[in-house]
Amino acid sequence: MEFRSPDEGEERISDERWAAYFSLDYEGRCPKCDSKAGRSKVGLSEAELRSNAQLRSKHARRKHKVSKRSITKKEDNSNDPLVPCDYHPADHQCRMSNLWRCRKKAFEKYIIRGKEHLGKARERLKEKIKGSKQHTRIHENSECMSKCMRMLELGEPITKREYMKGNWEKGSNKFVICSRKEAREILQKTGPPRLPILILPIPNDRVGSHERREYCRELISRIKAGLPLHVFDYSKDAHNHNPELMPAKETMQEYERGEGPVLNILNIPMDPEEEDWMGEIDGFNLVPKICKEAEKRGLDLSSLLTAIRVNLVATADAMSLRHIDKHAFITRIMLWSGYKFWNLACNRSKQVLEEVIESGEYSGKEFTIFLEEGCELIQPSGILHSVLSHEENAIASCFMYWHPSMTQDILDQTLLEIRNSDITNDSHVSCFVQAMEIVLDFWEDGEPGFPDIKEKPKARETLEVSYHARSVFKTYIQPDDCG
Repeated sequence: MEFRSPDEGEERISDERWAAYFSLDYEGRCPKCDSKAGRSKVGLSEAELRSNAQLRSKHARRKHKVSKRSITKKEDNSNDPLVPCDYHPADHQCRMSNLWRCRKKAFEKYIIRGKEHLGKARERLKEKIKGSKQHTRIHENSECMSKCMRMLELGEPITKREYMKGNWEKGSNKFVICSRKEAREILQKTGPPRLPILILPIPNDRVGSHERREYCRELISRIKAGLPLHVFDYSKDAHNHNPELMPAKETMQEYERGEGPVLNILNIPMDPEEEDWMGEIDGFNLVPKICKEAEKRGLDLSSLLTAIRVNLVATADAMSLRHIDKHAFITRIMLWSGYKFWNLACNRSKQVLEEVIESGEYSGKEFTIFLEEGCELIQPSGILHSVLSHEENAIASCFMYWHPSMTQDILDQTLLEIRNSDITNDSHVSCFVQAMEIVLDFWEDGEPGFPDIKEKPKARETLEVSYHARSVFKTYIQPDDCG
């Protein structure tokens, strides 16, 4: 919005005076009409100063047709430069002092969209229950998911700064919203995440939208030209937990047309060239390091590398009921198309898992995270969760990570899974024991990131118990969707 031309005989207010009026610590009246709107005084808190500055900006825009942006863009302020903003397109710069406002607006818009879609998702589940045959997978799973999401609310987002300062309670419904750059900083400084981390897409990003469409087009073409798919068909009997072997081309054509039953296609091998920014961070590159060391020893652990980089393809209304991801993997989801609701247990503990194993139910608190096209979600290990693909077909990339500091947790959870296979919806990696032998050797050799060497004997004992509990691990196959 441009500064309007002054009326004849009317004093023209300079850009400098308007800039001063828009500044945070301004204490006077409006330079144009002497209004007291947003007038500040000595002793106000920063929040009160910001609130008054917003009132002054609104007054100038509505009363005098003067926008803060049109003035501040002209001001070359070395103390408050124009910088790239994670919540605007790449060609849009914001004042450094305004970044907090951009983030706040992004949070607010996210919550509004999430609540709107949550209401729609609840209604769709009711319709699926009414419109589906009893005893089919879609009917019974929709009943379970509807019960889960009936009272579910969106989690409470916090910033990177709040997370780093520890401004959250264990077992809360909080999750971090930040940029990819901020997520990288969190992981570099603190290691494995203790709260889910959501990276929002840049709004109105034409380049990003085009890249996502191209990714989906290329993936679908590659799948069509590939081998038959193991597909979970939700029209089948609810007690049939096995995937159907279906021709790839016909299945994907059906997927594109939006016809036929609800389908879930999991663990499609990913293009090995796909970017993995998180795997470049020290500690989170543990699995590739294991595989390189295995090659030196003449071992083939390629099944492990394949297992941690997969694509997920689902039609609208496909769902996975409560489960934990195998082997205590940290999971990163990049959503290329569609919408998903990621429902997570607030309490992440062994006691929670034992309760679910014993009773088949989870009685604790849960919250949901809404994912839309372009979102990335980093999920901590060991969290009980369920997933709903909502309203549209969804394509995602799924990356999984171990971290040296998690070694005992990896072994403990895997042993729990061996003894209680229903707690995870996935098969174990067949070379798990060989991989963990290499991990323990890294620990012995003093590789960075591992716990105190005094804790290694306990890890060795747990691995031996796991090995004897199931000396031959199941071969990696596409998983079932029952938690």
